[in-house]
Amino acid sequence: MSQGWIGLGDSAFAGDGVTLLDGARATVGAGTGWFLDAPREVAFDRDATLPVVLARRLSLLEDGATNGAREATLVAARLDDGAVYVGNAFEPLDLPSAAVPWVDPATLPDDGARICGAERIDARARLPRLPWREGTLVLRALVGARTTAPVTVRLRRAVPFDDDVAALLDARRAVGFPRAVWPPRSASGDAPYYRPGSRSPRVPSPEGLALTAHADGAHAMLWGTLRTTPRPREIVRPDDPSETRYAAMRGASHVDVGAPGAVAVIPVTLVARHAALAEALHWAMQVPCFPETARSGGVLEGYFGIDARTLPGLPPLDGPWTFWAVCGAHLAGPLRVG
Repeated sequence: MSQGWIGLGDSAFAGDGVTLLDGARATVGAGTGWFLDAPREVAFDRDATLPVVLARRLSLLEDGATNGAREATLVAARLDDGAVYVGNAFEPLDLPSAAVPWVDPATLPDDGARICGAERIDARARLPRLPWREGTLVLRALVGARTTAPVTVRLRRAVPFDDDVAALLDARRAVGFPRAVWPPRSASGDAPYYRPGSRSPRVPSPEGLALTAHADGAHAMLWGTLRTTPRPREIVRPDDPSETRYAAMRGASHVDVGAPGAVAVIPVTLVARHAALAEALHWAMQVPCFPETARSGGVLEGYFGIDARTLPGLPPLDGPWTFWAVCGAHLAGPLRVG
């Protein structure tokens, strides 16, 4: 069985699409919500697609208050390097900007009726920038106030290399350097902030991500806290001259990441949707971690506070935005701002 909530077998994804969808509709079960399923493994050197199934089982009221064809957003996080890829789950539809308003399903009465459906999606086609090479992906779908449970897909070779070649490639993939902090810190002391503050949310689990917001009219601040074990390429290592020279040859910022004293820089991606836009927007932040936030087992904490209205490319639209944050396998949100 695959790891998704729907519980389809991996072989189903390679078979007839109609049979796959019939199986998805039959196995969604008694719960309500949106559900994502995908195969555990895909051979990237043999297969040209990444098939997933996005299914829904909603009350009649929630189905009428949700425009999944427009709102469904597919998110893939690569655990190997922290990169996140975002795209519409379906082809964008030319719908009026005053679309269905955002509704929290918890506020809707259960009418007892159920609307079910399932769609087969090629995630690779919906995420055209997704690297088609060896790696591990965590996939989710974001639909209004709903978020599907994550599913993990390993991209592997159909015919693996021998052990020596595989070990050499793994060693080369581990080489890397942290990116410079982004958005960069302000010389005036204004946002963005990368130190804990009174509004920084608490992460209740040993590792995870939390997000909160505070709007006061002039600003719409997003406050986030992450707790994670950094990858080797995210650790700032200023004491190795050979690595420093190699970084300079590559044009990489190895020693100066724009945050003196930082011991790691962790990628965190912000995702935003607005009813007037046909597609989600996203920004790849680079969040510094400092030694005083170190926890046992090599886990670090990082903090950020950013004014959402200063994010590049965010249009000044009326009405609220919906935000999520993604860091590796962790997701926080949805959060309504404005």
